[in-house]
Amino acid sequence: MTSGFKHKRLFLYFLLTAAAFLLFFTDGNVFGSFVDYRWRDLLFWMRGPEPVDERIIICTIDEDSFEALEKDLPFDQKIYINFFDNLKKLEAGVIGLDFIISESYKNEFSTDDVALKKSIQNLNSIVFAAKFENYFKNEKLGGQEISSIGIKYKMSNRFFSESGRTGLINAALDQDGTMRNSRLFFKSPIDGETKETFIFKLYEAFFDRLKDSEKKNYMAPSKLALERNNFIINYAGGPKHFNEVPFYSFAMMPPESIEKLKSRYKDKIIIVGPSYYESHDFFSVPFSNSQYVKGYNLMAGVEVIANALNTIIKNKFITAAQRNEFIFIYTSFAVLSIIIFGLFSNFFVNLFFYAAQVLSILYISYHYFINKLSFMDISTLISMITIIYFISAAYKIFVIESEKKAIKSTLERYVSQNIVDTILNHGESINMAGSDIDAAILFADIRSFTSLSEKLPAENIVKILNLVFKKMVDVIFANNGTLDKFIGDCVMVIFGAPQKSKMPIKQAITCALEMQKAAREFNREYAEELSKLCAPAFNDHNNKGEIKISEISIGIGINFGRCAVGNIGSEKRLEYTAIGDTVNIASRIQSLAGGGEIIITEDLYEALYKNENEYFNAIKNDIIKLEPVHLKGRETPVLIYKLQNRPLIS
Repeated sequence: MTSGFKHKRLFLYFLLTAAAFLLFFTDGNVFGSFVDYRWRDLLFWMRGPEPVDERIIICTIDEDSFEALEKDLPFDQKIYINFFDNLKKLEAGVIGLDFIISESYKNEFSTDDVALKKSIQNLNSIVFAAKFENYFKNEKLGGQEISSIGIKYKMSNRFFSESGRTGLINAALDQDGTMRNSRLFFKSPIDGETKETFIFKLYEAFFDRLKDSEKKNYMAPSKLALERNNFIINYAGGPKHFNEVPFYSFAMMPPESIEKLKSRYKDKIIIVGPSYYESHDFFSVPFSNSQYVKGYNLMAGVEVIANALNTIIKNKFITAAQRNEFIFIYTSFAVLSIIIFGLFSNFFVNLFFYAAQVLSILYISYHYFINKLSFMDISTLISMITIIYFISAAYKIFVIESEKKAIKSTLERYVSQNIVDTILNHGESINMAGSDIDAAILFADIRSFTSLSEKLPAENIVKILNLVFKKMVDVIFANNGTLDKFIGDCVMVIFGAPQKSKMPIKQAITCALEMQKAAREFNREYAEELSKLCAPAFNDHNNKGEIKISEISIGIGINFGRCAVGNIGSEKRLEYTAIGDTVNIASRIQSLAGGGEIIITEDLYEALYKNENEYFNAIKNDIIKLEPVHLKGRETPVLIYKLQNRPLIS
């Protein structure tokens, strides 16, 4: 691993760590809260409905009651008297009135009012409702009358309510308009005084009626007030999940039914409240849009109260996960994400781990809810993983693109543009590290140039070589050859690496023929310029100032066989090249070729015959067998052939 790559990897780890650290402090943001709200609702759906405390019964003031009683609200005193008297006969335990039974401004009371009060006083226990209510008021300011919004405290008339307890029925919705929480106390917006809620008073009345031996099984109201002022309602189900009885059933219950039904309602908590549509006392709750709700999906306020009371009585409070637990889970997933997304570059591997982590978070949150009655919110955790995933992906794309440009710049020095594009765009399998392959190696040398260059200025030498090699490189790239290196006035070319080729021998021979053709064309095109560039050498040689026209001639040697190819060198300088006996023989036989000649080995000749038979038959008459030669470093002679120059075979 190069130091540059290490630095990039370390920077990525630093970037991901910084992102995870900063995202930790976004916990509880508005967007995240909405996600967590919806996830909490889904947890209720996954858990499903639960049994409720059978002691809680809802008495609904509904359209059926209006029709049966032939009366809308407010009911007259006689209806209420019958209602309360029947509840007394049924020996109901606690009665909660989730509505204002009589306006507080009433000052004169009739005989029926007195009878109603006596009926209320006969009950075992009753809780009245009160609320803070907004209203429009007109005020004079600077001689002008303006309208403003005021707040007033509204409750049932003290003439009646002094017979029981009174609690606030005000509710606070979450930001998305869903009722998920309940409170035991509210601070008065008028005078700042702390007011107890209807829920708290209902539970207090229930607790006070318990036997001393039973109270130990329930939380004392004083302890409840200290520990659970604001709590999450553990909804047992959706709308209509509790046992409901219409108001008229109690108000119009015949005497003969009371004895039969007494066991059903004895010591029960009867919560009375409106459920008719025009009351507008309906709320969206976690179960509202679930598969368990058929028909109208909003829950009446009276049933919300029943669910809150059920939560307290059953002591099934839902809490938020402990902060230290959340920090541990967040840190664990952050470290895991940083390691995985920083280490792996494969898109599908990272996508798999991303999905696995998200599913793990969802499972952990579900486990917390089902087994611990605790909400482990997911938005911050999933946001952290998602952002780390995308930062990592974006950074890797940036690094890959920059490395791609560097590779492209390097490859363009060796191979043609179309091979570079194929390699980079189509993901050709290239091993630059090192491998043994069968390749054709070509050496081409400018003949007599060494002696000529001794008599020329350096500037002229460079110009001549650049002119010649420009022509030759175009031919090499046109035949998909890899330009290995320039060695003075010699060039080395590889066919079959780094991009594999099905016909490296044919490409090498075609390239050699075209190079000889290009040399002839070069001499015609650059005759005048060559004469000028070579003039100093000829002036010195002839000692007469004559200028002779020079010609460039090339000797070429080609071999085919096994060789090692790859990046060779040090960290500071690497060069892609081929090494081995095949390369050495190609270099040696090139020195045997005269200007305009092409020498090939028997290995190449045999491989051409076996692998490119059609092409071999087309050029075999132009191949002349030569005498075996002894090459430096080899004990046995090498069989060689000369390829005659002729019009190219396609």
